[in-house]
Amino acid sequence: MKRFVFLLLAIFCAFILAPTVSAQARSVLVERRDGDITIFPNGDVRVVETWQVKFSGTPAFTNASRTLPLGAVREFVEWGVSEGGQEYKSATDRAPRTFTVTDEANAKKLTWYFPETTNATRTFVLRYTARGILRASATGEQFNWTFIEAGRGYTINASRVVVHLPKTFAANEIKTSANGQVMDGQTVEYTGGAFVANASWTINVEYPRTTANLATLVPPTPTREPTVVTLLRRDADISIRADGETQFVETWQMQVKGGPINKASRAFALARVDDLTQMRVSEANVEYAEQQTGVAQTYSVQRAASGTLITLTWYFQPTTNATRTFTLRYTARGAIRQTANVDEFYWTFVEADRDYAITNARVLVHLPASFETSRITPFENARVMDGKTIEFTRANIAANDAWSVRAQFPHGALNASAPKWQVIEEQQPIYNLIALVAAILVLLGGALGFYVLWFLRGRDRARGIIAEFYTTPPDNIPPGMAGALIDERVDQQDLVATLVDLARRGFVRISELTAGAPSYNRVSADTSGLRVYEKTLLEKIFKPGDQVYVPGLRYEFNRARAALQEVVYFEMVGAGWFTAHPGRTRATFATIGCAATLLIGVCGFFAYAFVAEYAPLAICVWLALLTLAFAPLVTSPFMPKRTAQGATLAAKVRAFKRYLERIEKYTKVEEAKDQFEKYLPYAIAFGLEKSWVQKFAAVDTPAPEWYEPPMPVVIPAFDSARDELPARSSSAGGGKSASRESPLDSATRGAFGGLNAMSAGLFMMLDTTASAFSGSEPPRESAPSGGGSSSFGFDSGSSSDSSSSWSSSDSSSSSSDSSSSSSDTGGGGSSDFG
Repeated sequence: MKRFVFLLLAIFCAFILAPTVSAQARSVLVERRDGDITIFPNGDVRVVETWQVKFSGTPAFTNASRTLPLGAVREFVEWGVSEGGQEYKSATDRAPRTFTVTDEANAKKLTWYFPETTNATRTFVLRYTARGILRASATGEQFNWTFIEAGRGYTINASRVVVHLPKTFAANEIKTSANGQVMDGQTVEYTGGAFVANASWTINVEYPRTTANLATLVPPTPTREPTVVTLLRRDADISIRADGETQFVETWQMQVKGGPINKASRAFALARVDDLTQMRVSEANVEYAEQQTGVAQTYSVQRAASGTLITLTWYFQPTTNATRTFTLRYTARGAIRQTANVDEFYWTFVEADRDYAITNARVLVHLPASFETSRITPFENARVMDGKTIEFTRANIAANDAWSVRAQFPHGALNASAPKWQVIEEQQPIYNLIALVAAILVLLGGALGFYVLWFLRGRDRARGIIAEFYTTPPDNIPPGMAGALIDERVDQQDLVATLVDLARRGFVRISELTAGAPSYNRVSADTSGLRVYEKTLLEKIFKPGDQVYVPGLRYEFNRARAALQEVVYFEMVGAGWFTAHPGRTRATFATIGCAATLLIGVCGFFAYAFVAEYAPLAICVWLALLTLAFAPLVTSPFMPKRTAQGATLAAKVRAFKRYLERIEKYTKVEEAKDQFEKYLPYAIAFGLEKSWVQKFAAVDTPAPEWYEPPMPVVIPAFDSARDELPARSSSAGGGKSASRESPLDSATRGAFGGLNAMSAGLFMMLDTTASAFSGSEPPRESAPSGGGSSSFGFDSGSSSDSSSSWSSSDSSSSSSDSSSSSSDTGGGGSSDFG
């Protein structure tokens, strides 16, 4: 449970702190890392690596390194670094465009220095020659090379390696790894990509032996026999003391076949026990020293941060094909369950989490006092030796097979209170029930409280009888305010509807002389009779002059949007339709929700960390409180409250919207052509403009006067005899042009295609484009740095889930098989940037 609490804490802290991480965090991405490798007839291998590296963040990068182990290579020579055709110099002053080669532990380290770099890409070329890397096989020669090493903390997007063989062979004589392709008799190509941090990539090729380099070949490494560890005996002498503590003395007789191994470990899970103390290790009466050095005849004790696991690790001289005997001592506090009648000792002596076998095991349990044997209750594999001693035995315990010892004896022999874990275990159901009931009450009470709040503060109360539909705007409400009244917010379509309404009333003319590029012309400067928000719209949009094009309209509209919304909100409040500013009401509830969520989230999380051990279901209370805290944010859009007058008017506006939406149901559309232009702004405000245009286009409704569509392009035909242009057709008798009097269905693709796009999507498109231009590149996925090594081992345990392991003294290999493979593979190592 503690582990779960710490995990939740980590996730929550990451969620809270993640937004504060600087966008300039340092990162490295190797976009390409290619290699050109040439195997010469004398056995030398020339390697040329090309690194294309993208550096991001600050502080700036100034150097990089590449470490190459010598395990499978006799030596590295002929080093070189260049960039953009400019050679770096070998120097030790760490100046830009220099490099150094230093000796590491069984490795060579190439470090090169470059000018300070941030938020830029550089391309480096590394060159070196490896000698003694080729291996002799039964049929020829082998070249194994770890081109991309595991010891790095960055990602490589793509890689390509070309290997040139010492001579030309038949294609069927060349054997490659799965990612290799034989290009011709002397060239093999390898490709790979998306190498995350610490992922390695090895290439290998085998070809017929060449006489010229026979003397340089390294004979194949003999296959190491697998290491097998068996415990011939694993015994224990356990003494239960009267003060409640239990002392353990374990004896491990270990037989090693193969090897070498030089380390073992024993992990104890703190389940059904309060704590383990006084840990010691000895061998043949020689006490090991507690140190963190990892040298022979020492041991260390590590406690997990979660507090649920203790690991005992001890080190000894490398052992091959031999037997050793270790003695482990430790004391357990709170290992005895106490009840009213009997006390119980229940211990998992042999754990399941291990991969070695145990030939024989014997456990002696010494009770805190002497009892009648009939009052002692042993369980399987046990016998009562006397009134104070119980013996448990078992033979041939296979790997991953657990074995527990259990015994009960009369209560009263211990002068100690019940262990903490027992108290928690017995009281936990009660505390969980209380927490669950509290969570339910919090949710129900909170839901009821929010309903009451909405009922008193957010519910609308319309008065009077509302008709099914209205054929005219109720109370002569303008379109922009009608749209804002029914959804309680001033959005873009309300302002667009206002602009079109002003055009309909003769204040604005929309001209689209070029398709897709309309201009907006202010026709009348007289603003008498206009509402305040309508005047504000004209003043804000046509501030630069009497004509504005799309870019200027977008700029002025985006600048004026907030001010226009505020004016509309204040007009609706002033008209007595809302009790308070709807936008500010939403903002108030949203702010309360955010603040409460943050406060309860942080405080509740730490509070839960203290009680989780006693009541795991207390998390339900925390989640219930978080739900209530988040509720104001979720319900904020519904909290603006209309007055009785506003609610009644909103109901009438919805009825008028219903009429526009289903006009064909209430009247004949062809007889209502005069309503098209008059109610088009309302259709835009209600989001019905497309269906509104389509319905009237189908009955040949005339186009509106205030919209000038693109002029059609006429390609005249020439009379070859007279070589004259034909006269352009026009309407007879002057008056309006034919394009003005054409039916709506023929103008839809031009005039109303543009108007429809403007009302439904123009401003959305402009806002999306603006967001795209102001957006930033998404952060790249970060990868863990580091590396480390693994060792051959097996696991073992304590009273519940625990483990033990043996480790090879060769810590660079992950198993006997991988050790053999690693010793035959060149390259690898590590790399870094700084």
